[in-house]
Amino acid sequence: MAVKFNGFDEFINDLNNLGAIGNKIGKQAVEEGAKITLKQQKKDAPKDLDNNEHGAEKLDITEIKKYSKSGTVVGKVGISSDCWEDAKHLYFHHYGYELWKNGEMINVHVGWMTDSFKKCKEKAAKAMLDIASKEIDKIIK
Repeated sequence: MAVKFNGFDEFINDLNNLGAIGNKIGKQAVEEGAKITLKQQKKDAPKDLDNNEHGAEKLDITEIKKYSKSGTVVGKVGISSDCWEDAKHLYFHHYGYELWKNGEMINVHVGWMTDSFKKCKEKAAKAMLDIASKEIDKIIK
């Protein structure tokens, strides 16, 4: 007597596809989260009201990298060496600075990058999970 399994190959194929889902969507999901974060940073960056040129427009997604050993995907958003000259004042606003003429500590915008990230963290995480969810649904259905 023989036992016959129908659909088992499809099931194994689905399991294999689910195992590789991280490789398939990691960068895509992180990039979507980085876009949301960048948009919020550009909105929250300190701006000079007297001057139309501010570093906020120069902020960018600086890197999206996948580490091959761990499979971790990391996205970096904000100020990079490419835009340093145009946006370095935003760095100093984030950490605070001492006015060289009178020694007064300037801390009006201290922590603006952290505050900006906190504002959009849930929205970015939801967008990333939505992408993962859609890809999983494609495999299962």
